[in-house]
Amino acid sequence: MELEDNFSLKNLAPALLLILFSSIYLAYMYFRPAENAQQIAVLFPPTQTFQENINSLDSMNARLVRIGYWDNLLIVDFGKNIPVADIKIPSAFLLLDAIATGSCFFTKT
Repeated sequence: MELEDNFSLKNLAPALLLILFSSIYLAYMYFRPAENAQQIAVLFPPTQTFQENINSLDSMNARLVRIGYWDNLLIVDFGKNIPVADIKIPSAFLLLDAIATGSCFFTKT
């Protein structure tokens, strides 16, 4: 009976929060691009049109390789390895690893 009285959600909350944040961090580590990359995946806002996405890529002289599962997820190629810190694409939400993202978000089943 005493064991049931001591168990509550507030006792479980720290463990659940730790699981949540560590899962988010592991996902970030898996999908983040390498320090130097030739190809990356770029996630744009869903409200932006495809032509606006292409215009944003032109600012970095990036070439479109393929479109992802969603029209706002694009794999782009820069033609040479460049530091990811130097990539400044206007209105891009996220820069992701092209290989990891390509294996997860590029098949419509």
